[in-house]
Amino acid sequence: MKKILSNPTYAVLAAIFCNILWGSAYPGIKSGYALFNIADSLFSKILFAGIRFSIAGLMVLLYTAVTRKKLPVIPKKNILSVSLIALVYTVFQYIFFYVGLSNTTGTNGSIVNSTSTFMTAIIAHFLYKDDKLNVMKVIGLIMGFAGVLSVTASGGSSSFTLKGEGLVMLAALCFVIGSVLIKKLAADVDPASLTGYNLFFGGLALMVIGTMGGGHFEQVNTHGILVLAYLALLSAAAYT
Repeated sequence: MKKILSNPTYAVLAAIFCNILWGSAYPGIKSGYALFNIADSLFSKILFAGIRFSIAGLMVLLYTAVTRKKLPVIPKKNILSVSLIALVYTVFQYIFFYVGLSNTTGTNGSIVNSTSTFMTAIIAHFLYKDDKLNVMKVIGLIMGFAGVLSVTASGGSSSFTLKGEGLVMLAALCFVIGSVLIKKLAADVDPASLTGYNLFFGGLALMVIGTMGGGHFEQVNTHGILVLAYLALLSAAAYT
């Protein structure tokens, strides 16, 4: 299995598969807001995100425990690092993302969220000696950001706003910072354990924040539950 997964062709296919899953999350989240009737409630959205990610974390941990016949654990020396990663990668990222997405279209949200690619290139320049910016990369970054702005700042209902696209861009920045933290602080932690506990405890933190803020679902129905289950499953699969 390791030999298969290390094959560049399979790595590319896995990346495409993950992007298909993540792409489907945008309409899924929007549908969840409508099905649970929480489109106008900030803390209900955070609660919704928390339930999704805590379930996703449990899925990863359960799958890992069954396939390995033992519960994955985080070494004591890495507990603080994993907690920090969960705070940035799950709690901060998805507070910004869920709130921002509720104030923009799914299309705009997905386009703005892709700026994480550009941010990664910029941050990598300062962190890695073998990944420096050059003239062509800078031109590409300028064109990329210009493209995002041209789509989202075109006027009308899809214009760029701080509470919409701005928060989604902050979520993208949290994703990049979280990725850097994983490489710097938890490179030696088992990926399944890191993913499972990051999602689970990050999700629990979101649930606590949402509940303390008065978040709740105005209505619960079968379609809403199925959408929530799908969102949890895609997170478990894609992040792992």
